[in-house]
Amino acid sequence: MPVTEPDKARNIALNAITRRPMTIKELIDRMRRKGVISELADEIAEELRQKGYIDENAITEDYIRYGREFKFIGKFMLRHELKERGLNEQVIEDNLERHYPDSDEIIVARKLTERKLKALKGLPEEVRERRLGGAMQRRGFPSKIIVTILREIKK
Repeated sequence: MPVTEPDKARNIALNAITRRPMTIKELIDRMRRKGVISELADEIAEELRQKGYIDENAITEDYIRYGREFKFIGKFMLRHELKERGLNEQVIEDNLERHYPDSDEIIVARKLTERKLKALKGLPEEVRERRLGGAMQRRGFPSKIIVTILREIKK
């Protein structure tokens, strides 16, 4: 049964954003899954953004910090995941430039390497390198950084 009442739609939206911060796209998608008609979902999401309940800039900053410090992922993967969440490309690029400079990407890759090497201990060198290189590639690190790290661990 479609939800057409603004108060009911607003409650659905507020319940969703109290669980975790959401982008406008995520909130609209959630409301649509809960049966809110498209026009009303768009209207409520915009209303909540204007009131400050949705701050896509803060969501981007937090996700970049989380990706660097806990997921150990590169800028390419972060960019992809943030676009999937429906964030504006300019907001993404500005925040990546500010909170994830190129010089930090190799540091994050080294942290991932340290963690992965523990699990790969005892394997032949070429197997260890292949698996480590694949792990870094899947996490969005550029080939230049992957090659640098692989050279470092050979020393």
